[in-house]
Amino acid sequence: MFTRFRILFGCTALLGVVSLPLFSHAQAQSSMQEIQLGPIWRVNQKVQQLAFTPPQEGSFPGRGVANGSVFTRGRMTDAQLNFNRGNFSLSLSVPPGTGAQVNYSGTYTRLQRAGSSNSNSFILDGRIQRFASSANGLKSINTSGSCRIDVFDALVLNSSCNTRVTDSSTRFHGLEQF
Repeated sequence: MFTRFRILFGCTALLGVVSLPLFSHAQAQSSMQEIQLGPIWRVNQKVQQLAFTPPQEGSFPGRGVANGSVFTRGRMTDAQLNFNRGNFSLSLSVPPGTGAQVNYSGTYTRLQRAGSSNSNSFILDGRIQRFASSANGLKSINTSGSCRIDVFDALVLNSSCNTRVTDSSTRFHGLEQF
């Protein structure tokens, strides 16, 4: 009987020792999954919580081709977008020499994400309040209209501006920067 007890006790102890690593491995695996999933879940949660935060002010250049207004035949043009405190101005000008230039200014109504997570990539929608053109000596005219400006990676990529003034509409298409 004592021998049977020793064998039974020995088998139980052996089974416990052999199974201990199996159970602790399973428990460790479960803990590792919680540890691995925990930070990932937290990072994903933080990313989802981050809202698009476009710049509140800035100056963004661009270079491309403009059509309309004083830009006949699609002229190589420099663009400059400036905005702060709800106001914007967009200047399109041919490099020095010809003097062809237009300026739009007003208030922006919306800034939205432009398909990139970069905060310097956005679309600005604005209401034009003033327009100036080299055709009238850059005299500022009070008017109304709309402007949509695409900025990608801190460069003006496209713009389309229209006002009620005759020959004031322009389209700008920036050169590919890739």
